[in-house]
Parts: sequence; structure tokens; C-alpha cells
Amino acid sequence: MRQAFLEVVQPLAHRNFKKLMGVFVCNGFAAALPATLVPFYMRDRLGLAESDQWVLAGVFSGRGSLYRVLGKTGGQK
Repeated sequence: MRQAFLEVVQPLAHRNFKKLMGVFVCNGFAAALPATLVPFYMRDRLGLAESDQWVLAGVFSGRGSLYRVLGKTGGQK
């Protein structure tokens, strides 16, 4: 058990790994903050009910997926 713990903690001894983990944590906060605040914005500012929030989120997600699949041109060449 102790050996397994030491193997997990060992990369933290390297300075570059600590820097990388710092960037990883900051990126996690940067992604989580908007994802957390969007439902509050939809309810308070847009005045949407909870069921409407899911519809709007689905529209945005679907549009984003289509954008990735079809590309920036919308499927036109």
C-alpha cells in the first residue's frame, strides 16, 4: 500500500509536473465556472423555467455538435 502511494506521489517531486498540474487546475476552474453559472443566468436574467433551460441547452449543444460535424461552412464546399 505504501509503495503504491509513493508511486502516485512521485511525479509531484518534479517542478515541471507541478507547473503542468497548476495549468490543469486553472483550466478546470475556467471550464467549470461558466458551466455552473449558465443555469443561474438563464433563470434570473432570461426568466426561463427549468424545462426551458434544458431545451435551450440542448439547442446550443446540438448546434455545437453540428458545427463540429459539418465544419465551419455548414456542409457547403
